[in-house]
Amino acid sequence: MQRFTLFELNEFIRRVVSLNFSEPVWVQCEIFQVNVSRGHFYIQLVQKDGEQDQVLARADAVLWQRQHQALRRQLGGALDEVLREGLEVLMQVRVAFDERFGLQYHIEQIDPAFSIGKLEIRRREAVRQLGEEGLLQMNGAIPLPPVIQRIAVLSSPEAAGLQDFLDQLRQNPYGYRFLASLFPTAVQGPRVEPEMLERLRAIDARRDAFDCVVLLRGGGSRLDLAAFDQLELCRSIAHCPLPFFTGIGHEIDETVADLVAHTSLKTPTAVAEYLIDHNARFESEVVQAGSRIGQTALFQIRNQQLPLLEQQLQSAIRLRLQREAQHLDLLAAQCELLDPQRALDRGYAYITRDGKGINSILQIGKDEQVRIHLKDGAADSTIQKIIPKP
Repeated sequence: MQRFTLFELNEFIRRVVSLNFSEPVWVQCEIFQVNVSRGHFYIQLVQKDGEQDQVLARADAVLWQRQHQALRRQLGGALDEVLREGLEVLMQVRVAFDERFGLQYHIEQIDPAFSIGKLEIRRREAVRQLGEEGLLQMNGAIPLPPVIQRIAVLSSPEAAGLQDFLDQLRQNPYGYRFLASLFPTAVQGPRVEPEMLERLRAIDARRDAFDCVVLLRGGGSRLDLAAFDQLELCRSIAHCPLPFFTGIGHEIDETVADLVAHTSLKTPTAVAEYLIDHNARFESEVVQAGSRIGQTALFQIRNQQLPLLEQQLQSAIRLRLQREAQHLDLLAAQCELLDPQRALDRGYAYITRDGKGINSILQIGKDEQVRIHLKDGAADSTIQKIIPKP
């Protein structure tokens, strides 16, 4: 029986590997775990059963610091987006076997387009399944409350969009007061789905304390947003008992979370502006309704007062006519008392000269012609003597 020492066996395996894998090969796999030490990326790769999610194969890979720098110059920020746990990748590796450290894949190239394509396939499948389950419009059918004030916020405390959202609410020109409660959660990476599902359960338990839920994130690449395409997360958003708003911060791409949300807006600031405008519209409607109610009430009151006013006017006219009639009677009596004819009838007379009345001896002289008026006529006379009053 042939025997090998461990070193001899490993050395034999190394030669076999070197002989059969003299050139780099492309391998499709999933990144299970990433650890960084001194600039080197130590990555655990797996292949899973698509139906039962069981691990079928596992291997260790390393991206040396020098190669990482070269790929960074080549791929830019896409490199960091691809080196993410839970992401399916296509990478070119050199198969290496070391007598002490065993089998290891040395990463030389990574294809970001493959990962993006896989994510898009998964996204479309999620949309299809949610559509079949009738969940794409479920949350959108929830009526918005007239006033939105109590807001459950799903976001990372460090997210740039969170502060933009809060500042916009505080600085609203109407002086509205908003109560925003933060439910901190990861907004990128493999922890997004489990953490956000947990926070949604917490919000559901306190649903009566909030008017809506807002999901905020300060932008990111398409790969960054892939977490919001996950089926279970989007199912929970659709089933949320409160209106769900998204402000993930991407101007072009639309996530599945955006599709199932009640209202999807491009940025956290846009979400804040929407809530402010919603409340302002309600306030305006209340003011207009109050004005209409006031006008209607005034019209009804005036209609009710018209018969009374008509009766009061008729009474006032009668009283005024009676008073004026009495006044006319009084004036007539006074005129009758002052009528000169009445004095003449009692034996009095009055004197005129040239048609003008004389009431003083100073107005006449001796031998002047005057006319004496009596009750039944007049007589001309000549002044013979003036007798002053003693």
